[in-house]
Amino acid sequence: MVVDGHLAFGEALATRLRFEEDLDVIAAVQSAAQARRALAGREVDIILIDDDLPDEQGIALTAELHPLHPGTRIVILGEGENAQHIADAVRAGASGWVTKDSSMDHLLALLRGVARGETWISPGVLTGVLGALVHDEEVSHEGEAVLARLTQREREVLLCMAEGLDRGQIAARLHLSPNTVRTHTQKVLSKLGVHTSLAAVAVARRAGITGVGPDLPASGR
Repeated sequence: MVVDGHLAFGEALATRLRFEEDLDVIAAVQSAAQARRALAGREVDIILIDDDLPDEQGIALTAELHPLHPGTRIVILGEGENAQHIADAVRAGASGWVTKDSSMDHLLALLRGVARGETWISPGVLTGVLGALVHDEEVSHEGEAVLARLTQREREVLLCMAEGLDRGQIAARLHLSPNTVRTHTQKVLSKLGVHTSLAAVAVARRAGITGVGPDLPASGR
């Protein structure tokens, strides 16, 4: 679903996305209120939300929708790349941030990556986003309080996440199935009190877990 305050842009984007065989746009709406109505009684895989809607900020809508639709991935469509603002989006539950001047190829790659469970942040601001997440009191305190409660396998999965490995690479390293890795990842996020893998990596960095650095891949998987 596309949620964009500019009618022409949102409808043009939805029309272009419908040309992709593996994508289906169920709705293109202009406001947070319309998005709520469009989501009533249905679930979607991904919601692309304009950062500046006419009736509500995209991050605020993300924070509202994420707990109500935990299986839905949310991507914020913004005008620029402010690390603190993107960190706020990640804390709210966003799985990705893309600027409105990005190429269609980049947007399609991002959407498909997010659909696979990846978190997509531009490499140019990734270090700043991680830094902002590290210094967030709520995330860091909650994460540190429960890190010790992770099982050995969950800590191994978190370490792999901190090294930038995707689900398939983690599965290969730990000799697990991708579905088992997904289960462990969900448990890690739940125990750390965060919504995304990138936020979990920030908690790992704050706790001194090795493998987290500025060379983390842009996907932040």
